[in-house]
Amino acid sequence: MFVLNSSVLVMALKVILMNNNIFTERKVYKYVTEDDLRLDLIPRIRQMAVNRIIDHPWKIMSDVEILRSAGLYGEDKATGEKGYNLAAVMLLGKDDVIRSVVPAYRTDAILRKVNVDRYDDRLIVQTNLIESYRLLMDFSEKHLLDKFYLEYDARMSLRSIISHEMLVNTLMHREFTSSYIAKFVIERDRMYTENANRVTSDDPITPNNFEPNPKNPIIASFLRNIGLADELGSGVRKLFKYVRRYSGKDPELLDGDVFRTIVPLDDNYSFDARIAL
Repeated sequence: MFVLNSSVLVMALKVILMNNNIFTERKVYKYVTEDDLRLDLIPRIRQMAVNRIIDHPWKIMSDVEILRSAGLYGEDKATGEKGYNLAAVMLLGKDDVIRSVVPAYRTDAILRKVNVDRYDDRLIVQTNLIESYRLLMDFSEKHLLDKFYLEYDARMSLRSIISHEMLVNTLMHREFTSSYIAKFVIERDRMYTENANRVTSDDPITPNNFEPNPKNPIIASFLRNIGLADELGSGVRKLFKYVRRYSGKDPELLDGDVFRTIVPLDDNYSFDARIAL
């Protein structure tokens, strides 16, 4: 009798999921209506899109037209059901609707520098992705040094660039149906994000071996339209470039059932001071 090794079976199942292009963000919730969405955010979203491209099509679209053009309203080809999908709920859902659809969803932001067994500061974020991004960026700006850095004679915030890439990635590419709690943790010598993931490779990601593979293409496209994300792959290159300037070391991007982005921290390191010497 042939017995299949359990590790081989797990890997085979992962390959099947990858090859079938299963995107849970497309799941339709036929009872979700416009009343369940934060339509009050649409004017801000429309303006963000126009700020990125002055003649953006969303400029003259109605609120509902924007939602449909962004792929947030769709049809489940397996059942024929039509309605707003999980991507719509995660991007613009009201908080109670998000809790109903994905009860385990949250991002746990933790500062752990002095009290390393517990925490020095904590923020639990359970709102839509648009507002989650701003809350998590505020947390990073509150607790990270904004080191002096010039590029082509222009002052740039390494803290903001690095935090932006880490946070957009963990919000955009996570597996929302998983019960795994996403984290953004700042420690003395590193900060890191963790989120549930559909693994595509067991190798650490670098600019040389990275192959773009969007986990949630509808959400990724939406965030690109409003300027919160760039083309696929640019975030990896930016992280490696600017983390070296912020801490003097390379980040680690570890693909797996839990995706981890680890950025070393060194409050005593200054790229600008090193150049001056």
